[in-house]
Amino acid sequence: MARSARKRSKYVDDTVCRYCHRHFKSPGFHNHLISCAREHHHMMANTTQSEPSNTNMDVDHTLDPITSDIGSVLIDHPESQQEVIEEPEEYIRIEYHPHSGKNSVQLPIEKYEANRSPILCDSDDMDELWNELKPWHPFRTAQDLQFAEKCTRLNFSNKTSQEWLDYINQLVPGNSNLTFSNVTEMNRSIDSAASSSVGFEVVDFTVPYKKDMYHYEVLRRPIWEWVKEVISDPVVSRSITWYAEHRYHIQGNKTVRFYNEPWTADKFWRLQTELPENSVPICLLLWSDKGRVSNFGGRKSYPVIARILNLPSSIRNSNGFAGGHIIGWLPIIDDNVENTGKPMFHVLESAIQPATTGEWLECGDEVIRQLFPSILIHSLDYEEQAVAVLNRGVNGEAACPTCEERTENFLTSISGGKQRTTNAYIKLWNATSELTAEKIEKIYKPLGIVHLKNCFWSFPHTDIYSTMSFDVLHAIELGVWKRLWRYIKHFFSEDREASSRIEHCIANLPAWSSLASFHNVLSIDFTGGTKYADLLRVILHGIAPEIVQSDQLIIQSIRSLAVISNYARFTMHTKDTIAEGREEIKQFSTLLKFTTEKYAWTWNIPKVHALLAHLFDDIEEKGVTSTYNTKLNEREHGSLKASAERFNDSQKILESRQDHRQSVLSVMKKETDEFMHNKGQNTGIDSKPKHISLWGKGREFNHNSLPPDLAKNPLLSKFTGRLHIYLTQSYREKGKLEAHEVISLGNNGKIREFYQLDAYYASEEDWTVSRSILHCKAVYHGQSRHDCVMLLIDNNIAYARLLLLFEVTVEIDGQRHPMALVHLFEPVTRANWKD
Repeated sequence: MARSARKRSKYVDDTVCRYCHRHFKSPGFHNHLISCAREHHHMMANTTQSEPSNTNMDVDHTLDPITSDIGSVLIDHPESQQEVIEEPEEYIRIEYHPHSGKNSVQLPIEKYEANRSPILCDSDDMDELWNELKPWHPFRTAQDLQFAEKCTRLNFSNKTSQEWLDYINQLVPGNSNLTFSNVTEMNRSIDSAASSSVGFEVVDFTVPYKKDMYHYEVLRRPIWEWVKEVISDPVVSRSITWYAEHRYHIQGNKTVRFYNEPWTADKFWRLQTELPENSVPICLLLWSDKGRVSNFGGRKSYPVIARILNLPSSIRNSNGFAGGHIIGWLPIIDDNVENTGKPMFHVLESAIQPATTGEWLECGDEVIRQLFPSILIHSLDYEEQAVAVLNRGVNGEAACPTCEERTENFLTSISGGKQRTTNAYIKLWNATSELTAEKIEKIYKPLGIVHLKNCFWSFPHTDIYSTMSFDVLHAIELGVWKRLWRYIKHFFSEDREASSRIEHCIANLPAWSSLASFHNVLSIDFTGGTKYADLLRVILHGIAPEIVQSDQLIIQSIRSLAVISNYARFTMHTKDTIAEGREEIKQFSTLLKFTTEKYAWTWNIPKVHALLAHLFDDIEEKGVTSTYNTKLNEREHGSLKASAERFNDSQKILESRQDHRQSVLSVMKKETDEFMHNKGQNTGIDSKPKHISLWGKGREFNHNSLPPDLAKNPLLSKFTGRLHIYLTQSYREKGKLEAHEVISLGNNGKIREFYQLDAYYASEEDWTVSRSILHCKAVYHGQSRHDCVMLLIDNNIAYARLLLLFEVTVEIDGQRHPMALVHLFEPVTRANWKD
């Protein structure tokens, strides 16, 4: 569980305009910045035109440093407090479900954070709380826990553990931090810690098929016991959202509802309405993947992971105590056996009774609540979804797991077919159970499902069909885009010269943080979804110049999919962005139809249908896609396989117990380490972090004598003169310099070079603080790295490349000014494109 403090609310109260240098509250700052920038640049132009040049200085006063080929951006932050300007009101309104009995609340935008967690924000009493809880309990000290965890993780024998214990006690006599006197005492503490947490158990079951009985085993951790353990934790309970919410962004007269976490979406709200008043839904996410099967000792099994959706994403998506947990290892059922989901039933069995009647529990905040568990989301790829809902798969007449739309209409229908529901199929099962096999097949085949009872039908307040969720990884990255990319590669396969130019262009694109580089992009195949996602972001730069006018349909299709992909990855959606996304879906659907007519490209597949018909429905129903993207859980495959090796040998009972002990100690150690770190840092946060900061201190040199690698760059030939112009104009604007005075750094003026710029800004996507990392270095991982930036000039966005990041000290007031020298790009118009 993450324990670090978040910095949103205190930062945004001290936003500084880089033009007028006044301090602002966050609301309306963006609008002020545009207005102030326009006024600033007009004033700069008038000053430059009216002031005579000084012939005694080596400064060209007729050169405007902002609009010339090389522009400099001042990123100074004076320490003095100045007037705080109130901007138009902007706030968040949260409406709670009526069952909560809570009134709606309004929060100023600067006090709101989309994924705010109380335990991450309220740091005043954290030391007292943690010292009270002692995260290393039942061990006497944190060092006792650390020693026991290491011995368990390294599989030390009792003899080896005792030898190390004796060695440490001899090395540090009288050590009061490590209190074990012998291994027996250590094992007693380990067993006490393990007994307080839910462990694994083995369940045998049989599956009848014709005249034979097939025997299987499931290794499970009772899911409801694990959920109660998490909910009962005093620290975790502070971050649990117990009731559904509707959230609205209000600015002036405009009110827009927005979605992020599952409890802000429609399905959570409806579930709460179904339950008795004053009761609480505990919503779960399940993930499994037969493609992650492990095979040893003659046994095949694959993991099931659960996450509690009442917790914020920062906690539930972690690997800590309240994060994702393996709740079972399922056997691979033989292909000739009718699989109705019986293994999964045994994994979920402990939650069925409380889902039916509810269970009263004193939670970690000492409040007694009636809890109803429900499976809200399944995070699965298409093949797993088809198995879960007993769909006939891609060759079925209705291959969608969620709706009954016919496969042949996937490309033409963007609204989807009739929604599949548990109640409808239970009624159908009862009505057809006495029919002949031939009549049953005639009814079920058009529906695309098989005539079997689904184990999830017995789980109250859970509709298995509506839990199926859009998966960005398999539907876009490894689905629609992978297929489109395959068609594009074939399109260029016979034009080697064009292919070579495309690969050269993509290979030479500027590097960027979290963006993969591509070499020989048309010649290799990618396996990971992240590679495909990055390729979609950059490929137009290489392909657009090579496409003739008659084939612009390809460019339009790529761009439309890239836009949809961006919408799909938003960490927060509003009604407006969802409406915009749906409009783009209509455009993309039309483009796909045209590609089918012109190039015979085929798109009647379930993943295309999921994108066109269900993407934005799922966002409104369950929150943003990052919650149910399978990529999150598939990244854990390596550690899961290592764990599986311990579960599948001849001593699996003993080994599962050992794994449970190790798992408990690992979580306890992680939480203890985080606590000790936070305590060492005093859990404080900087209330005034800078909007822009320079990092990576480099060379120091005289402004009149640039290093050889900089001096030979013709773009820096007038560096000194332009620097003096900028500083002079800046100081005049702040009233620190008379009109006839100019800034001169003198012969001893020093400049300090930097290699990295961190820019913090209020995200337009979710109104939280985001960071961009820019690099400016001659040699970065073996090649030159000068990132590109966007500048606001006369209310227009201009694009430029960083040439130099530096800091200069002005003798007038002794202030150090971090600055950036950039090279402005010329605008590109359609006239530059190849027809």
